[in-house]
Amino acid sequence: MADEERINSLEGVLNGTNLSVTQLNMSSRCARQFQFRYMEGLRVPPAGVMLMGTAGHKAIEHNLVGIMAEMPPTIEEVMDSYSDAFAEAVDGAGEFTLDEGDNIGSIKDAGAGMVATHTRDLAPILAPIAVEERFEVVLDSSLPPILGFIDIIEAGTVRDTKMKRQKRRTAPRQDDLNADLQLQMYRRVSNVMVAVQDCCFSVNGKTDVESFFVEEEWPEWFLLQIVAGCHEAIRAGAFPPQPKGWHCSPKFCGYYSRCRGKR
Repeated sequence: MADEERINSLEGVLNGTNLSVTQLNMSSRCARQFQFRYMEGLRVPPAGVMLMGTAGHKAIEHNLVGIMAEMPPTIEEVMDSYSDAFAEAVDGAGEFTLDEGDNIGSIKDAGAGMVATHTRDLAPILAPIAVEERFEVVLDSSLPPILGFIDIIEAGTVRDTKMKRQKRRTAPRQDDLNADLQLQMYRRVSNVMVAVQDCCFSVNGKTDVESFFVEEEWPEWFLLQIVAGCHEAIRAGAFPPQPKGWHCSPKFCGYYSRCRGKR
């Protein structure tokens, strides 16, 4: 089984052998969504913009791996990498969802613009020592190991890359950055002090990239509570819905109708 598959495997959750940061994020956001996806193994077609993010991460990885090897690829090679990764993501998904009036071509173009901007404006000032670094960490012997991948590691810093295709440029709120489980876990796993979210924006065909810093560090006992809460919910079979929040809508949750009894 490939690392990506194992990290988010149904078997790992059911057997209590591992949890991923993705799973912890979903469990914290809505336990019922977690139940549908990981306990019942129900998959829903991804949103088209998710394919853009997958392809963008692979292209950025291709560029930064070359930089670490002191053989940086040309911008044309990075864009070819993105195009190939996007086609692979579309083929792998089989089916996907689109917002009304949207199309997969415009999504691909937006991602290409953000990858080009990252390659031109941000990558040259980074000093990566690892890219898409796999980790497996045991926070407590009573809990399953946590698995995941860290986008970018520099000396003393972890970085998470986000690709945001928006109608109006909206930067992340500081409170949301400080509450980002992914970044907090990355910092704990890497034992570094600085955690950064690099946001690539595409708004009406215009692209830019900006870095935002986490300003609050969670104590380890708080992270342990989150992991323990998810682990205990799995053992107890308790997955209450969380209807309050942006995530609980037909647009952002593929399980919305099923959760509301409409199937």
